[in-house]
Amino acid sequence: VTRADVVHRPMAEFLPPGNRDRPGACQLSAIHPLLHVGNEIAASHAQPGYYACVVSTVVPVGRGGTPDPSLSTHALHFPDLLGRETVAAADAARRRILAGAAAVRDALDRGQRTLVHCAYGQNRSTAICLAYAVHHQRWLPDEAIEYVRDACRRRRYRDPRPCSNKAFLDIVRGLGPKPVATLDGWVAKRPRVALAERGRGAAGEREGRAREDDAPGPAAALEGVAVCAQPAGPERPGPTVPVATVSRAGHGGCGPGDPDANQAVSGEPHGGAGEQGEHLRGLPW
Repeated sequence: VTRADVVHRPMAEFLPPGNRDRPGACQLSAIHPLLHVGNEIAASHAQPGYYACVVSTVVPVGRGGTPDPSLSTHALHFPDLLGRETVAAADAARRRILAGAAAVRDALDRGQRTLVHCAYGQNRSTAICLAYAVHHQRWLPDEAIEYVRDACRRRRYRDPRPCSNKAFLDIVRGLGPKPVATLDGWVAKRPRVALAERGRGAAGEREGRAREDDAPGPAAALEGVAVCAQPAGPERPGPTVPVATVSRAGHGGCGPGDPDANQAVSGEPHGGAGEQGEHLRGLPW
């Protein structure tokens, strides 16, 4: 090999394959600051004890290059058929992905730094992290996929293809937010807003609350509007109910619980003598 051959070779040819780049992992801090995704050597090439939880979809490889199952805390092995999974294989993968997402949730809830890895850190491990983001953290599926792809491209290895298994992505897109218990039963969590809206933070929330506070309430919207029951038709004869005007305090003239309204409509339907007649004078009938 001459110097000219080396100079004209693409830089990608000098990069290691995806299962041998070191440290072989990247952090998914937007999903959770303690969540990492990586390849089969990521667990052994970190500092001892750095990862308190290691979710493995393949047997991790030790520093000597031999498989080392002792590096795993959760073994959830399943194959990556690159999108050519059968229905049975996809169902089995879905069960493993959901189990892995639950293990990630439990570890992160305990404050443990967590690594999810497969052979290359591209499909099986990312599917578990995506399931955790969508099912437990209320991410939108396509937003989570885009974020994880960008994060995995920080690693330097040959021919990167993160989140490229269509069968696994279909499983993630089919997941919804995990239901939460309420007094009325089980309801689904509201999905998170888009990534651009999420950056507004507390200022956006305060602005939204201010708009709600400034919005006129139902009583203000009805101020000055006459409220009255419909008069009885010819088939059901009966006296016409007098009307009253909605006050600034929001009391309706037809409400039985309003003392002012009851005073205004007390007396005979078409006026009366004395003080009651004074209250009814000028009201439309």
